[in-house]
Amino acid sequence: MLLDLKNLCVSEASTIQDTISIIDSGAYQIALVIDSENNFIGTVTDGDIRRAILRGHKLRETISSIAHKNALTVNENYNIENALSLMRRKKIHHLPIVSQNKKLIGLHTEETSIFDGELPNVAIIMAGGLGERLRPLTDGIPKPMLPIGGKPILEIIVNSLKGYGIKQIIISLNYLGDQIKEHFGDGSNFGLQIEYLNETERSGTAGSLRELRNYGASPSIIINGDVLTRVNFRALLHYHEQSRSDATMCVREHSVQIPYGVVTMKKNHINGIEEKPESKIFINSGIYVLNPQILNLVPDAGIFDMPDLFRTLKESNKTVIAFPIREYWRDIGRIEDYQKANREFSANFPSDD
Repeated sequence: MLLDLKNLCVSEASTIQDTISIIDSGAYQIALVIDSENNFIGTVTDGDIRRAILRGHKLRETISSIAHKNALTVNENYNIENALSLMRRKKIHHLPIVSQNKKLIGLHTEETSIFDGELPNVAIIMAGGLGERLRPLTDGIPKPMLPIGGKPILEIIVNSLKGYGIKQIIISLNYLGDQIKEHFGDGSNFGLQIEYLNETERSGTAGSLRELRNYGASPSIIINGDVLTRVNFRALLHYHEQSRSDATMCVREHSVQIPYGVVTMKKNHINGIEEKPESKIFINSGIYVLNPQILNLVPDAGIFDMPDLFRTLKESNKTVIAFPIREYWRDIGRIEDYQKANREFSANFPSDD
């Protein structure tokens, strides 16, 4: 289809933060970079921005250094059928239309893109944890059913997945799992198809996946049942596919303040001292995408956690990548996290969602 370019264009002087706003306000996960005379310069996709974050770029920087300035383009005489064929061959989702004198005049997208309609992917929610760090709140209720903003955490996760077109959901259960089954049933009341995995013994954060070998032909989203997030699941699946990854781990930047002066030395000579520096690291967010065949690497028995699976993947020379979450995210593992999530809910989850 041929799109109106309004609200898709940015200049090279635009910041990464401004470009994120442009991308998030549209349905196509792309911004088109032009100059003041409408000359086409390049593209910036959601994936470009996330990769830039991993490289250490700051949101206040301009997009000049991350724009894809050699983007594939076609001219106005390139018909839609040929454009769609070219996009399929190149495994891209957008194709700018540029005139002979380099003016941006249009944009082709796929007729059925990953940003429209229902997705074939399955989401697996790991909801069997004991929630020991949240006691006494979890003495009589499973952690994923604790209410935030008037709804159970798990219902918020389910609604978010549904909003991005994921209609098939599997929930892994253990502790007080009957309460979850009673609330969601087969999913029909939520416009979904929900199935359950019943863990009869502790199997770790990845162990129950052994029951899903050869389930479906598309990559699956795996998400912990105590994660509250606004992550764009369509963008995540696109990023995974575009990167030709076997497994993708969502990561979140986390700042750690060291409460001391940090001394750098060479042997016993002091090279410098920095007072209370802030260190930024990436942490595992509890959200993953796995290709179907990856589940064959989960052993037949025993406790097996997600870090074990990713170590096995690296040892097997599989392609394993990181997807940085720039949207709202909170792991609800402790009472203080639960309290924060309740305070933050209305600002991050509007009532019309």
